[in-house]
Amino acid sequence: MRPGDNCRAEDLTRGKFRFLGVERDLGFPPQSWEPGEHPDISRLWLFHLHYLDYLEGLNSVPGTEAAACSLVDSWIDAYPLGEGDWWVAPWHPFVVATRAQSFVRFLASTSASAVGEFRAKLLRSLYVHGGFLARHIEYDLLGNHLIRNLSALALVGRVFAHTPEGRGWLLRAIDELADALDEQVLLDGGHEERSPMYHALVLQDLLDVVEALPAADRALGGLNRAARSRVSSARERLCALGLRMAAWLEAICHVDGDIPLFNDSVLLGDGVTGLLDRVRTSLPGFEGHGSNSL
Repeated sequence: MRPGDNCRAEDLTRGKFRFLGVERDLGFPPQSWEPGEHPDISRLWLFHLHYLDYLEGLNSVPGTEAAACSLVDSWIDAYPLGEGDWWVAPWHPFVVATRAQSFVRFLASTSASAVGEFRAKLLRSLYVHGGFLARHIEYDLLGNHLIRNLSALALVGRVFAHTPEGRGWLLRAIDELADALDEQVLLDGGHEERSPMYHALVLQDLLDVVEALPAADRALGGLNRAARSRVSSARERLCALGLRMAAWLEAICHVDGDIPLFNDSVLLGDGVTGLLDRVRTSLPGFEGHGSNSL
């Protein structure tokens, strides 16, 4: 689910990147991942460029797997070891978290034959993302930034659950994620920032972790009984919170199924419908009413 205007797959492969209503021809893959020569490219525009969350749309189009792989390969070559100042666009913690999520989804959705040649390279980069996130969780900002950081760290931990570091990332992240959402989800089920768009994004991050936990639990064979209990307990807490959040989101949507534009929100299109469909699949007990009567 990408808020606002999307990079279309056919535009991306022609080197045209569009975010926040501004389109620039950067080449494909981009000749530079930090195109500072354009004065109307904001820091937030660069954030969107480095999220790489447009990979999902690109990878969903038949025949574009090789192009998606070349895009990821180009980014990894430009930023091999997490070098650079943390506050610049590529290594801002929120950007790192979003890109880590994108890499995890990319690994899961791309055929083995397409990823095979550089899978090890991608995994090394993803491991760097995990280590960076573990050291740069945004406890200062809290809110949706903290949820994104912890969700991403849990997903990366899931990928590396066969290692001590990965298991540590996963267990830390799911405990802290459940605690943070306990604080941030209000009694009516709404997120504390009172932004329908942020609410939907937080719910999406929650679902990513809930959907990853069953497989992660089976993969964590080295965990003792107490650690397995932590996994199960955290998942139960997240499921309960997700049900409340989903009910609030469905209730606040307009009759066209999209969100009201409060507090930094933009229209999400069919993203809300897709998100609530995921809830119905992943969170037993949520039925909803399919169409809103508000």
